[in-house]
Amino acid sequence: MTFIGLDPGKTGGIAALYPGLTPVAQPMPVIGKELDLGAVVKWLYPAGGNSIDFAVVERQQAMPKQGVASTFQTGYGFGVLVGLLYACNTPFQIVSAKEWQKTFGITGARGDVKTQAAQIAQRLFPEVELRATARCRKPHEGIVDALLIAEYARRLRAGQQAAA
Repeated sequence: MTFIGLDPGKTGGIAALYPGLTPVAQPMPVIGKELDLGAVVKWLYPAGGNSIDFAVVERQQAMPKQGVASTFQTGYGFGVLVGLLYACNTPFQIVSAKEWQKTFGITGARGDVKTQAAQIAQRLFPEVELRATARCRKPHEGIVDALLIAEYARRLRAGQQAAA
């Protein structure tokens, strides 16, 4: 089964877990300030006869003190991704960040959530480059989250809710 994880937003990411292949992930494709819808569709409708069995999208919401324009942009990107999933006839589920993070034992109580997520992604997917480019020093948060969301999707479908 093939699973997709989507962390919406310009700093988000997209990841796929294909059976028997190395997982793939990248920052959310954008052109300028807009989502690159053509690139996202290629992930949801991959060439070579592979079909996406299940996708999980992280729920987006307005944050305190977030500006009107950024709130609109966040909602717009989330809505476009959900619309593409419907249009590509891809079964999906929307989950909150806290929900998928709980599956991996990620909590704010043990320090930085992003650092915990990166460590778990590195352990689960050592063959995947977590940096956006070779020049980056730190893992890309969108790639890390998208990989873990894809793994959450796989576990959800398999009935495995055990921590990593």
